[in-house]
Amino acid sequence: MSPTTIGGIFFLCALGGLLAGLQLGRILPTTHLQGESKESIRTAIGLIATMTALVLGLVTASAKQSFDDVDKTVRNVAADVLVLDGV
Repeated sequence: MSPTTIGGIFFLCALGGLLAGLQLGRILPTTHLQGESKESIRTAIGLIATMTALVLGLVTASAKQSFDDVDKTVRNVAADVLVLDGV
């Protein structure tokens, strides 16, 4: 799988979770939305946001590494063609 595909799948999963959370918030009783429950939800959201940023950063790094590898290969082939032309 390409890094773009993985990033797209991850984005769709995060978006689906967001939409499911919004729907769940509408149907929960108000007793579940007070005090400790609210703090637990805030902590979980912070964890999810941190993990999302980490995964997106890793996907970006992977895409850059792939680009750098292809760039290096193209430069090496171009140098080899110039050397062959000189011979």
